Amino acid sequence: MHTALRTYPAEVAYGLVRSCLGDPFLPLPRLPEYVDDSWRLGACEPYTPNCGMRLLTESFRDKAHFPFVHADSMGHVDKVVKPYRITRDGRRLGWSSSLGSEGVPEDLAEEFSHRLDYHITMPVFALICVSSPSGGRRLVAQVATPVSADGKTVRAVLAGGHGRRVGRAGKPPWPTYSA
Repeated sequence: MHTALRTYPAEVAYGLVRSCLGDPFLPLPRLPEYVDDSWRLGACEPYTPNCGMRLLTESFRDKAHFPFVHADSMGHVDKVVKPYRITRDGRRLGWSSSLGSEGVPEDLAEEFSHRLDYHITMPVFALICVSSPSGGRRLVAQVATPVSADGKTVRAVLAGGHGRRVGRAGKPPWPTYSA
């Protein structure tokens, strides 16, 4: 009897094991270069979304949902999204906008405004880097990987922080990894 074991290249990145069972169509997406070992990164518990990953990622990158879905955590957010310019480099998209100065007097707006830099690698790798006026940065990303045999249960959110005043103090409630 002859047996064979087929192996595939794999890598561990951001606490996730990633591989391709055929010829890769695209290189594996990466976090921005400034995310180094000083960042705390972590993945959420696995869950089963009630939609496809492309739709989930579309919602993630749509700033228009902030005032409706995140009103409790973000406070007042303008319901009108200001125009922005999208840049494209192959399958990577990027754009920037601001958030946090709604309802603040114009002379104080810069002090309260947070910059949101979106980085998308099509079809389902999406991240937002939030830069605060105090110098802190927070990264929220959607990096999907199946964790069940049927592929329906995923581990899909990665978050991290660097600098002052980033999120809650103390250890995040998820496993953490080096960048």
